[in-house]
Amino acid sequence: MNTEVYDMNLPLTPHTFVDIHNNPMKNTTKISILHTCIELFSNAGYSAVSIREITRNVGIKESSLYNHFRTKDEIIETIYTNYRLEFSRILPSMEILDELLTKMEPEAFMQQGFTLFKMSYNNPTIEKMWRIVQIEQFRDVRARNIYLDDISNNTLLFVEQVFQKLIHMGKMKPLDPADLAAVYQYPVFAMMIEYQILKCDHKDTSLLEKRMNNHIHRFFQNYSTS
Repeated sequence: MNTEVYDMNLPLTPHTFVDIHNNPMKNTTKISILHTCIELFSNAGYSAVSIREITRNVGIKESSLYNHFRTKDEIIETIYTNYRLEFSRILPSMEILDELLTKMEPEAFMQQGFTLFKMSYNNPTIEKMWRIVQIEQFRDVRARNIYLDDISNNTLLFVEQVFQKLIHMGKMKPLDPADLAAVYQYPVFAMMIEYQILKCDHKDTSLLEKRMNNHIHRFFQNYSTS
């Protein structure tokens, strides 16, 4: 992610789908199969969807599917690969983090992080991929690993690194950055889940968004040095 996207609140443009080896997909039928599976799996779950149902919705013969995906499992592995790629784009890279933290106030930086999460999740394809990860967590260790590693642990580590840098810059109180990250991020995790559920039910999210903004504001009232 570049500083222009992070600073200027521009919409995230989803990457082209990639295969399980991170090679961009170019075959239109393969892309259509993946789109169809994202739709079907997000509504019914992976186990409830048959190859016959997939190919019927795509409009191809069952045998044709195997020209593009070796197995049904490879399809969901491809979905996981693409979701991981999209989620990784929400957080700025370490290479530009110092520049961002120099240009932006800490509260504005964290507010922008929530804005980018909303922008990403409001993409219908990303929303459906996230729903698949949620549905499959207790069936598929790969989905659990996405939640525990990519979403939880990596985000906590990123926030800890942000706070460590802010402490070094004199913008936050000199407390344990890991403890600060836990205090900040665990309420954020809970509100992110609530946001996704409300969006799934097409309910208003404005009160929750206000709650999130208040949490960020109160946190920096308590722990910033300004």
